[in-house]
Parts: sequence; structure tokens; C-alpha cells
Amino acid sequence: MVLIDDGWQSICHDDDPISDKEGMNRTSAGEQMPCRLIKMEENYKFREYESIKLGNKKGMGAFIRDLKEEYKTIEYVYVWHALCGYWGGIRPKVQGIPPAKVVTPKLSQGLKMTMEDLAVDKIVNNGVGLVPPEAVHEMYEGLHSHLQSVGIDGVKVDVIHLLEMLAEEFGVLFQ
Repeated sequence: MVLIDDGWQSICHDDDPISDKEGMNRTSAGEQMPCRLIKMEENYKFREYESIKLGNKKGMGAFIRDLKEEYKTIEYVYVWHALCGYWGGIRPKVQGIPPAKVVTPKLSQGLKMTMEDLAVDKIVNNGVGLVPPEAVHEMYEGLHSHLQSVGIDGVKVDVIHLLEMLAEEFGVLFQ
């Protein structure tokens, strides 16, 4: 099994222009955490991958097929994504993805005692682009159906502590 971790998604900061080189200037330590998802599809590194073996087919699907062909012991390829799409959630007002609004996370007493780290600090300081609960199925369907179409076998969902940090606005309180 291979897990393609953080770095395959199309992301940017809120003040970045949306371009064809999504978030590539946001790869130093901690810079990716305030970023938000801007497309359900993979970023340009994977979109522009060209397979010589598959007759110059392009994209993440060609990359996955080449990977499994080259390394016969790889049966499954998974990708990482955060519970809310990306570390900083979904960027509001981006065409082609579900609507989102930036919500300020609140640390519960439990998280204050256990989740002191750079990721939590960046997320709390920059908020999370949250898709409303009634539309979250659109986000997951868009993301997962695309991944399935290019040959991804599964996902590792991370940053799940955001549920506890954001639930209060929706009537759920964690003590």
C-alpha cells in the first residue's frame, strides 16, 4: 500500500490568486496549514504527469497506473485529506466547489490540554472554510468520486479534531 500524503491537492491561501500552479509557493513548514482547497481535482503536478508507458496518457490516473505497474507489490494507493477538505477547509466563493464560510475554531478544555502544536495554532488563527452540514455530502461526493475515477483505492481522513473545534456553532458541545 502507498499513501500519497499532503501535497497532491489544489490549494491556496485566501489572499493568493487562484492560478494553474495551486499552492506550490506554500510548501514550507506550516505554510500549507492556513491554505484552503480550491478544486476537487489534484494539483498541476499530478494533472500534468505524462506516462510514456501508457501512450502519453496524462494525469493522476496515469500516475497511479504507472506506479502499480512499476511496483507489482503495490496493490492499493490511498491519498490523504483533512476532514474539512484541507487543513484550512474549503476556500469560500470558489466556483465548482461547495459553498463554505470561514469559521473560527474553539478549543475545548480537552483539546487545550492535548493538542498544542503548530497545526492547531495555524488553524485557530486562520479559521476553517467550513461547508455547512446540509452540503457536506457534495464536498465528499465531489472529492471521492474524482479520486475513484483516477484509480485511488481509498483515503486517510486526517485533522478530525476539527469536528470538536467547530461543532458548537451547530448545536454540539464537547466538554
